Amino acid sequence: MRLAMPLLVSLIFAGWVACTFPGPSGHFDEPLGGNPWRRTVDGWERNDRWQPDFQVEPPVPHPAIVAVWQVLAAGLIGVAALPEQR
Repeated sequence: MRLAMPLLVSLIFAGWVACTFPGPSGHFDEPLGGNPWRRTVDGWERNDRWQPDFQVEPPVPHPAIVAVWQVLAAGLIGVAALPEQR
């Protein structure tokens, strides 16, 4: 039990570091005045005429995340409902 607080603080710190410092973005910005023509599997195409053929859906939380929040909420409610011991 003595290690619970240092472990919790270190996990919070690691999460803060992971959210603060950006990782590799995976894409490159197009330089200003760049060539609009791109070589694709269908030949040369202008990238300003590309149309996405899919609809973007809003993100749905993973069921495991919802389950974890439900267990945490039930635990907190259970602890709050315990009778006070004197």
